[in-house]
Amino acid sequence: MLVVLALGLGYVRLRHGPISLNFMVAPIERGIAA
Repeated sequence: MLVVLALGLGYVRLRHGPISLNFMVAPIERGIAA
């Protein structure tokens, strides 16, 4: 459960972080949707 929470927080930080981190967002979104 804590791992999911940490991943969720990291995901949100990536979404609102520098554009240079956006390359990580697409694979994460695919992982969540799968």
